[in-house]
Amino acid sequence: NIFHYNTQLSTFPLEAANHPELLETYYNYRISQLPAAREYAAKHKGKSGAFYTDVSDFMGRMQPQEFNCTCGAQIAMALYDHYRYSNDEMYLRRILPVMHSVGEFYIDMLTMGDDGYYHIHNTLGYEGSPMLDDSITDLAMIRILFAALIKHLPEDEGALFAGRLERLTPYETADFVGGEVENGIFLHGIGKGKAIFCDNVLSVGRLSGNGRIMRKTHGLKELDYYGFPDTEMAPVFPSGNVGLKDKESVIFKQIKNSVCLHHPAIPEDAVSEGEEFDGMCMGWCLMPVYMARLGMAEELQKQLYDSVSTWCAYPNGMSMEGPYENFNPDINMRWKKYRFGEVSDGRKAGIYSWNFRHFNYEALPIMSAAVNEMLLQSYDGIIRILPAMDKNADVRYSLAAVGGYKVDLRCRDGIYDIYISAKRDGECKIALPDFESKPIFENAADRYKYSYKLKGDIYIITLREGDILRIYCASCDDPAYDKLSYTEDFKRNEDVKFLGNAMLGEEKTF
Repeated sequence: NIFHYNTQLSTFPLEAANHPELLETYYNYRISQLPAAREYAAKHKGKSGAFYTDVSDFMGRMQPQEFNCTCGAQIAMALYDHYRYSNDEMYLRRILPVMHSVGEFYIDMLTMGDDGYYHIHNTLGYEGSPMLDDSITDLAMIRILFAALIKHLPEDEGALFAGRLERLTPYETADFVGGEVENGIFLHGIGKGKAIFCDNVLSVGRLSGNGRIMRKTHGLKELDYYGFPDTEMAPVFPSGNVGLKDKESVIFKQIKNSVCLHHPAIPEDAVSEGEEFDGMCMGWCLMPVYMARLGMAEELQKQLYDSVSTWCAYPNGMSMEGPYENFNPDINMRWKKYRFGEVSDGRKAGIYSWNFRHFNYEALPIMSAAVNEMLLQSYDGIIRILPAMDKNADVRYSLAAVGGYKVDLRCRDGIYDIYISAKRDGECKIALPDFESKPIFENAADRYKYSYKLKGDIYIITLREGDILRIYCASCDDPAYDKLSYTEDFKRNEDVKFLGNAMLGEEKTF
């Protein structure tokens, strides 16, 4: 069987890594599955449109009795991103029926409430949650899907989606609970010891038939319920509704609060035994991606280190899931620690895992996507350079950006040299770090200086198909400055590597 979210993880880094060809087989599968998804919506849900279940087989047949409605919208928007990176209008025409059909289903699910807002009832906040009304996961995906449909459908067809979007109920909010915060300081989680960003957090929705405001992410492990982690971060990723453009908004600060309350990847007693700790998340936790999207550079560096150290337990880089004890009905037993794995000095590492340790790849694409997002973001149509990275770091990359752009960067000690190649005519929107040296914008071929508009901190430059925009500081043209040399030799990366409890490669014994 194909599990939607688990399979989807492997797709997250590939567009930015400039390997869209690796996505074609999977996306063709999802496009060809549309008739089955439409049949499922009518037969099992009594609704119009298409419903993609969380679990399906390789023939496209779907598991009955599912209530997680976000799978179809996530699939539709992944297909849409495939178009946004390529600007292939033929491909857009291919995938628009999937987007429209999933949107139809959501239209049929929404009901007008006495408060004048449209609501959605009796759905799951991803896998394993209780039944919810106004689940944050649905509301986030509806917002991004409907906005895309309005953009590409004829005005009369798009009006239906626009009307629902205009009156879609706001996200629910929730208060901190006792023991999480004291005097405005986090007492637990990744942000322990840091100041809160605002006075509350987002809720995952209301318990169906009860009305109680629910949360998934808590600073205290005893308040957790089983289910998909990090649900409150759905507006950030994968929906892309909230990001650095919203950094002064309340919702941005609420989500940062939830990130800070999140359990660490490695508790403080990662090697010692018998001590209490706040709890931890799963091996396929997307926390590094959320941190990158929120620009939390300092926290992200530690999270990447800890995530690799905790979950990448095998010397080929593959990972495990943990920490729940297999088949144990006592939810508190999930925190039991098993001694597993050798570290370089011969000690047993305090890695947390099930008795049956999954051998999987799920942590790897998350780490890759987080690194991509740390170096370059473009999901909202703005090319953000080093959005969650020290601007003075030694960085080199070649990544793709939404809009058909390719971005090559060399940066060290605040000296930067950036090349943006355009595949189409249009306005290129760029956000740069606060470099000390002012940027120079010129055509890489003839050194023609581009004019630009500045809107807030966004540079807007009109490019033609085939243009290569060079953005650099004056120091790059100094013959005496060679720190950004393209010909620098590198040692082949073939040694055994250690990172915390993780080891990559094996020492030769012959």
